[in-house]
Amino acid sequence: EIDECEYYAVKTAVRNEYFNGFLDVLDAPTVAKASRVIEIKNSFDITAFMMVSEKDLPKSIWYQAQGYMDITYKDVCEVCFCLCDFPDFMIAEQRKIVFDAMCPDGIETPEFTKYWKGAEASMRFADIPSKERVLSRLVYRDEEAIAKIHERVVYCRKWLKDWAEKYDKKIRQRFYEEDNT
Repeated sequence: EIDECEYYAVKTAVRNEYFNGFLDVLDAPTVAKASRVIEIKNSFDITAFMMVSEKDLPKSIWYQAQGYMDITYKDVCEVCFCLCDFPDFMIAEQRKIVFDAMCPDGIETPEFTKYWKGAEASMRFADIPSKERVLSRLVYRDEEAIAKIHERVVYCRKWLKDWAEKYDKKIRQRFYEEDNT
């Protein structure tokens, strides 16, 4: 609707020898046909969403985008921060939590009603135009960063292997001994 083009919710797992990932959206029906990876980040509330517009992309998300580009062989990842309504079941869950805390005798009070009106509004955003509820950032492939990540993965695998060789037997022994007591 916003970009006037079709996107595909692929929900597919992709991997290479360094990364595993679970894709959200592509601009084509398959990874091979896509021009970029699209990563969706839902904001918990309007304040968090607005903060995204004021900040640089967090490093963790930038590196996640590098990983997605590596496993899909793409040069661009679009990170879309979205302000979406909470699902009805989550809103009902939150209402119950607040109701139980504010109305321990099970009788709805005017204070609860007033509070809940604002709380529920903070979980629904349909009154905000669609174009104002999506902030996109493009991340471009950085071969140097990807190479460093690959090195780190190899280092971590070696560390874990060495650790397992040193401690796994002791840990298994301990669990085995506890099971037989």
